Amino acid sequence: MLNRYLYIFIIFANILFAKDEIEFNTSLVGFYEDSLYKGTDNSFKFLPLIYGRYNNLYIDGLRLGYTYFDNDKLKSAFELSSDFLGYKSSDSKYLSSLEDKKNSIDGSIKISYKFKEDMKFSFLVSKDINSTHNSFNYNIKFDYDVIKNIDTVLMCYLSFDYYDEKKANYYFGVNKKEADIRVNQYKLNNTINKIIGVNYKYYLFKNWSLLSSLKVNFLDKEISNSPIIKEKSQNSFLVGVTYVW
Repeated sequence: MLNRYLYIFIIFANILFAKDEIEFNTSLVGFYEDSLYKGTDNSFKFLPLIYGRYNNLYIDGLRLGYTYFDNDKLKSAFELSSDFLGYKSSDSKYLSSLEDKKNSIDGSIKISYKFKEDMKFSFLVSKDINSTHNSFNYNIKFDYDVIKNIDTVLMCYLSFDYYDEKKANYYFGVNKKEADIRVNQYKLNNTINKIIGVNYKYYLFKNWSLLSSLKVNFLDKEISNSPIIKEKSQNSFLVGVTYVW
């Protein structure tokens, strides 16, 4: 209990006594994503995204974070985010016999190390903090800046997502009570998804830039073999504009 209050005190002391540093930009993007689950539709929607930073606090799209250590090479932060893997039984006939699954809220510790000017390694460990599936999960990511100059940024990455049995079975498994004529009972072990992606940013003129991102998530066989999963991979893409205030 004492350690918890000490961490809270340190965070608020940093906020109150740090020299004010503020960044803020907004984006409007069109976002496409393949659906994971059988019988559900692929989605396309327009989304507003926000990036803001006040001293060590930041919001980055759908992630809220606090940076507690940062130098030229090593950076560490606390983050809150969601996996957005939940579904409702009404979403598809293949899910109709299953219980609704909630999106989890994950508390994470993220450590990033820049071992070259154009290469970065990140490790993240996260815990479901709203007791959705009560699991720990891990992510390893390698970033490489192919192009980085005044006008253009092109970055590629390779990432590995580890789900333990609890999370894998909560979202992708079918228990005995949920099985019916359309979906058989199915149990998963630990899984590792492999993800590759490309991010692109081009500065158009003062305060305005174009951004785009492409990601392919190669699902672990334990997941893709589930009777409720549609494909062996999931593709997503976004394109939009950003304004820096």
